[in-house]
Amino acid sequence: MARSRWTRRVSAPALRLLAFGVGGLLGSQDARAADEDLAAIQLRGTLRALVLREAVAGLPRTPQGYADSELLREFATRQSLHIEEVPVDQVSGLIPALLAGKGDVVAVGIPVTAADGARVAFTQALRVVDEVLVGKKGTPGLPTKASELAGHRVAAIPGSAAAEALQALKATSGVQLLIDDVESAGDAEQLVYEVSRGVRPLTVASTLELDTIETYNSSIERLFTVAQRQPVAWAVRPSAQRLRAALDGFLLEKGMVAYAGRRFTGDLEGIVKRGELRVITRNNGVSYYLQGGEPRGFDYDLASLLAKQLHVRLAMVVPPAHDQMVPWLLEGRGDVIAASYTITPDRARMVAFSQPYLAVQELVVQRVSEPLLSGPAALEGRRISVRAGSSYAQALARLQHHVQFTVVTAPEDVETEDLIEQVASGKADLTVADSHILKAEFSSRSDVVGAFALEPESKKELAFAVRVGNPQLLAAVDSFVKRAVRSLEFNLAYKRAFEGRPDPAAQRAELSGSGTVSPYDAIFQKYAPRYGFDWRLTAAQAYQESHFDPKARSRDGAVGLLQILPRTARSLGFVRLTDPEECTHAGIAYLAELMSQLEPELPVHQRVRFALAAYNAGMGHVSDARRLARELGLDPNRWFGSVEKAMLELQKPAHYRRARYGYTRGSEVVRYVSQIQTRYEQYLALVP
Repeated sequence: MARSRWTRRVSAPALRLLAFGVGGLLGSQDARAADEDLAAIQLRGTLRALVLREAVAGLPRTPQGYADSELLREFATRQSLHIEEVPVDQVSGLIPALLAGKGDVVAVGIPVTAADGARVAFTQALRVVDEVLVGKKGTPGLPTKASELAGHRVAAIPGSAAAEALQALKATSGVQLLIDDVESAGDAEQLVYEVSRGVRPLTVASTLELDTIETYNSSIERLFTVAQRQPVAWAVRPSAQRLRAALDGFLLEKGMVAYAGRRFTGDLEGIVKRGELRVITRNNGVSYYLQGGEPRGFDYDLASLLAKQLHVRLAMVVPPAHDQMVPWLLEGRGDVIAASYTITPDRARMVAFSQPYLAVQELVVQRVSEPLLSGPAALEGRRISVRAGSSYAQALARLQHHVQFTVVTAPEDVETEDLIEQVASGKADLTVADSHILKAEFSSRSDVVGAFALEPESKKELAFAVRVGNPQLLAAVDSFVKRAVRSLEFNLAYKRAFEGRPDPAAQRAELSGSGTVSPYDAIFQKYAPRYGFDWRLTAAQAYQESHFDPKARSRDGAVGLLQILPRTARSLGFVRLTDPEECTHAGIAYLAELMSQLEPELPVHQRVRFALAAYNAGMGHVSDARRLARELGLDPNRWFGSVEKAMLELQKPAHYRRARYGYTRGSEVVRYVSQIQTRYEQYLALVP
């Protein structure tokens, strides 16, 4: 729930600037500017990316340029755009080329400076860097701290991050250093080269630039840090408001789930240390789906129970197709497969299966309007649609030694429920389904029937799968299965999944990319991007706050989908709180206001998590927790594993009695942020 303790009144003009994140959008939007924004770019079909010519024709010496390029390509793909690289000779030429309309985005991470911020709109920071004083290695009397800079000359390009860092150092330290403005240098690399050759005594360069330069120039020496944690970002024209908002939302998403892309193949000890179990599954009506904004599914319920037993957070991972589940597991993109996965000899050669938790039969599915097939011989001449990588295909291949029928190969991203629907509608002749999947379909349809079992003499066993090299995890999963199959929770999960489920057709509408999270998605989609937020994050917060009830009201008087206090909303200029749209807009604006109170050099995903914690408990308690985290030897700039631990400590007298804002229900705050993060990840997986 939103607290008002640290709310500052924001004027309407300031709020409009805040709506587009740190740095603001400082240009007016006239008819010409509108032609340069995202809609026009999408109509053209091409995103023109300004890059350094050396990145196109030269020899890249660090992977960072590749990472940025791939990141922008992913953004372009999501927007159905092609990338056109527009080469620029020097860093100093990137912004002029952007403002001249030669490109749509500076696709090179450049330092965010006040001078450039007055000309362009920067995105959320890609990363932060330090600005470092550089000298020629071996030169006598090089300064090693700020107080030794008096009388020294330091070269810098006017308006650059290095020049701003030197001016700030001069102002704060009082040291009378001499700054040589060198407009002709072009970029920091040229200045560092001249310093390494003794042409100039000193200069300043970022750690990112030095990491590259040092791979081929060993004649330089890092002396000391002039400025820490300076943000580096992409840039667009000030008029490109929608492009900027789309880029910000994309970068926020990537930051919030950055760890999800990391490969990890460690065993149980590493999973517990990380505090998260990544479960690979499928997005279908049995394994994992959304219902009213809440994740559901039989395999999801089992995975939740397993994560609870391991005392870790659950993250669901959904590959785009069935045949990618095992490769993703082996690559370390997930820790466990939980997808009603059948044990087969071929699969057992690649993965380690747990003890089975369910036994099923593979049934031939036909239309109820046709004569019932009596057995395998009745398949003669028929066409049976299944995925090639399914256990059904293997059973059919064995049966084809005795009966002549045609196996129609279905795409690997098609679910068994979809094939059942195709049979019911006459688009497919026959298919095969596990008995528990068919049972789930029977709860709301009567147009198909399970004719007979492909192999009636045996049942197929469903189990979890882990990597062969993770014996500790396998033992833990086996222990879980042994207890779970006899538990009340298992029986309840089974009943929820296979008895009295909602209409599968309506349910599948929520499974698809065109589905919805809530009845209020359009509001989230309208306002969240204005503040640089992903609308699915707003939806996750709204579910946490109100379970999507716009009439919800707390004991403290908070109202609406995002449970904002009326006085907080009024301080931001919102008064019609009975209107779900305005009330939701107020909550989104308040979260953005909280983010603006945090240091802009913090990574955006950390600022979001701190802002969410402040939304629940107040910025004062977040500040106390960050201060305490520093005292405890934790990272005050990271929420998970650091500040969240300090927040829990603020429930203890030894800590809250000497905290500026006193006691807070730290466990509630930690749970609030964690559950929103988890639900956001679920929405990302289920609603592209």
